[in-house]
Amino acid sequence: MRVLIMGGGLAGLSAAVYLVDHGFQVTLIEAEEILGGRASSWRDEDGDNIDNALHVFFPHYINVLDFFSHIGARDVIRWTDTLTYFKEGGEAAHFRAWELPAPLHGLSLFKFSHVGWWDLARFGPAAMHALSMSEKSLWGYDAITVEDFLHRYGVSQRLIDNMLRAMVNGLTFLEPHEVSARTMAYWIRNLTTTAEAVKVGFAKGGLGEIYVNKAVKYVTSRGGKIITGKGVKSINVENDKVKNISPHQGRNMRGDIYISALPFQALRKLLPSRAFDYQYFANLWRFEEAPSLSAQLWFDRKVLRLRNISTGIGTVFNWFADLTQIVPEAFPHKGSVLEMVITPCKHLLSLPDEAIYAQVLRDLHRILPGSKEAQVLKWKIVRERQGVFAQKPNLDRYRPPQRTPLSNLYLVGDFTRAGHSAGMEGAVVSGKLAAMTILKDKRGVMVDLVKKADFGQGLIPLFKYGQPLMLMLLLSRTIKKKTWIKKAKGTY
Repeated sequence: MRVLIMGGGLAGLSAAVYLVDHGFQVTLIEAEEILGGRASSWRDEDGDNIDNALHVFFPHYINVLDFFSHIGARDVIRWTDTLTYFKEGGEAAHFRAWELPAPLHGLSLFKFSHVGWWDLARFGPAAMHALSMSEKSLWGYDAITVEDFLHRYGVSQRLIDNMLRAMVNGLTFLEPHEVSARTMAYWIRNLTTTAEAVKVGFAKGGLGEIYVNKAVKYVTSRGGKIITGKGVKSINVENDKVKNISPHQGRNMRGDIYISALPFQALRKLLPSRAFDYQYFANLWRFEEAPSLSAQLWFDRKVLRLRNISTGIGTVFNWFADLTQIVPEAFPHKGSVLEMVITPCKHLLSLPDEAIYAQVLRDLHRILPGSKEAQVLKWKIVRERQGVFAQKPNLDRYRPPQRTPLSNLYLVGDFTRAGHSAGMEGAVVSGKLAAMTILKDKRGVMVDLVKKADFGQGLIPLFKYGQPLMLMLLLSRTIKKKTWIKKAKGTY
């Protein structure tokens, strides 16, 4: 059977790989000349590597890592185990999880110097609740924001502003008061179940080099075709199925099965109006993008000597890293090459690159005063295809499954119902799910390609039943503290 895949990002390549494994005749078309979508890279005119944003990996990305291994891209990730927060003036606070059973490894938070121990302790009940809740109860938290959830469990605004905001911004491209609490519970559950889970990985090279070329070779060596520079003008539907697609150049293209690996914004424009009679497709109009920008700056000397990811408190960018320190084989530059994630960034999109660069450099000088002495040799603001599905409250229920109402059309992408937050893991899983669904629908074959993260829960089950006692102690401590303050002021 012929499968025509529209879109050559991580989701489309994932679907292509697992379908050629099962003997399907795959043709993948991509509008851009570069494959990889949001997870891509290229070389500039100087031969320097340009990443389409600062992509990082986590140990729970087991389907991404499995995909890389499957196509022959093994040992392409370098793991780091420390997070650094910089305040104005260069004051740094480091976080590294202790090697203790979960959740005791989280006690290493008390070494975080930017926030007081009392504020850190108040994060405990919220984290424990997120870790111990059932999948069924987790769905209920899609109705509120993560900030509402945190405040409900006594987390202070000071902790949110000085520690958690950077994580929310970097992982979802939104502010804490905008993000679904279910989305952040997903991250808490996956990033805090063991000390190992907190590690952050970096690609040992440009993403195009470490996986895109290998994925292309994997597909084409098994009879598949991959065509770049060929965009879709329309998806033509007849009798509740896709008849063909019209590309911008050349003849209409036909397949027995069609897969859209396009962003939801593009898909909405390509479908005929009658497709939106189906609520499945009409729900796509509920979605919006959480955009992202990134900046790469080349300096004539080292301005940062940390071999881990860092963030700035109160800066226009959040997470950043010196790529010459972390992946020197990909960035053999004598000075520093800093790559920064700029999110949320809706308010910046209409600004010229020069204005954004000026804000980035000003904030960098504020948190790394030594960088004022360095000369910027070159810089680039990267705008290409970096946004993700905006994971706001009450939207998870509308994320579409891979099977559509049109009998020969399937959807992939991190905005689909893949059981993951928007990002690389969700994209790869969606491709696997599409392959599984097609095998079931067209051949009656049941396979399970999706791997499940299996992090040990340590002592978490014991803490689950102790939560009521923990909350009572916390409330007791809070009441006593307020009573003491009133007495001290003579107002009691």
